[in-house]
Amino acid sequence: MVDTGIDAYQGIDALAGMRLDYVKEKFGDRLCLIGNFNPRILEYGGAEDVFREVIRCFHQGAPGGGYVFSTSANASVNTNADNFLLMLGNVRKLRRYPYRHGFRLIAKKRL
Repeated sequence: MVDTGIDAYQGIDALAGMRLDYVKEKFGDRLCLIGNFNPRILEYGGAEDVFREVIRCFHQGAPGGGYVFSTSANASVNTNADNFLLMLGNVRKLRRYPYRHGFRLIAKKRL
């Protein structure tokens, strides 16, 4: 698929067991990678789970550039709105290149 000339790949599905770090290692120098945040964490996780998942995605996808943060599948009707807002707040803190480590959890509150 990479050899077809596509510029980006969005189907890195966490629910199907796809690993962003593996895809980044194999294809990250030739493709922009999009997604891999596990949507089940938005549905059923706590604030710390949301934070850890945002961090995981950025640690695995952002180094070297070529990463766009997104969920790995559509957010379902079961998505917890507070968790969705927490995800966005934490993404806002991490989204700039060059990617830097060392951000703290945004407390569970309306953003």
